[in-house]
Amino acid sequence: MNRLEESYKDEFNFVRIDVTKPNGEKLAREHGIVGQPNYIFFDSANQETRRMSGSQPLDVMAAQVERTLEE
Repeated sequence: MNRLEESYKDEFNFVRIDVTKPNGEKLAREHGIVGQPNYIFFDSANQETRRMSGSQPLDVMAAQVERTLEE
């Protein structure tokens, strides 16, 4: 993820949530996150467009970032 964050830092916002902290736990509940890692993609209108669970290869994550940017 660090490489993706660096590559897309001017185009895409990455937010990490620590589910062991009270605020992170609250956000996880609000978004129905039950496992880690979990990735939720939002469009520019802050609407969820897709989600993925589990470790993902870099190329799969990059494709999802690109897809989100195109929407």
